[in-house]
Amino acid sequence: MSKLSVCLPTYGALDYTKMFIESLKKNTDNEYELVIVDDLSPDNTREYLDTLDCNKLYHEENQGISKTWNDLVRLSTGDIVCICNSDILFAPHWDTPLIQALDRFEVVSPYHTDNELPEDFPNGKDRTGNILPVLGCCFMFKKELMDKIGYFPEELRLWYGDNWLGNHAHCGQIYDSYVHHFMSKSANKGLVNEFDIQITRDKAAYDLLPKL
Repeated sequence: MSKLSVCLPTYGALDYTKMFIESLKKNTDNEYELVIVDDLSPDNTREYLDTLDCNKLYHEENQGISKTWNDLVRLSTGDIVCICNSDILFAPHWDTPLIQALDRFEVVSPYHTDNELPEDFPNGKDRTGNILPVLGCCFMFKKELMDKIGYFPEELRLWYGDNWLGNHAHCGQIYDSYVHHFMSKSANKGLVNEFDIQITRDKAAYDLLPKL
């Protein structure tokens, strides 16, 4: 039987992290392990994380999101990995359709909305929100995929890791699974003085990476 590892990178946004944990507990069907890597949060996040019974790692220096994602995957013990931002909420039963869809896709993402809370999601197909091949705030894959395509390029410190994944794996967005994303509450803006400068650097680094 497959084991699910829910992997959470944290950088500040403590209130959202608390909501994430409660939403995960309430709405997940399958048994899971929670894995957390904190990328040197500037607030009291680690004091809260110390109260959680989970597998966790604390960076002593800020490493950026791709390095954090890689550490999460390596720290996980499940054969299925789901990497999630701390500023999302889950709709009920969000995990089961994603796990089932891994028979068809190498990477799966839920439907993403930033203007509806999970309890307000309609049952029909008339939903709003962004549609992307890989949803950077929540995506699931079999851990063995990393052996095939390699780990996330760590020069991408803030952005474009999901774009890289979308270029190296067969991806699908699963409309029977939903999350609400509060948008950029967990983004690490402490990497450089100017948030946009780091995104520009990441874009330049991404453009140099081989595309499949």
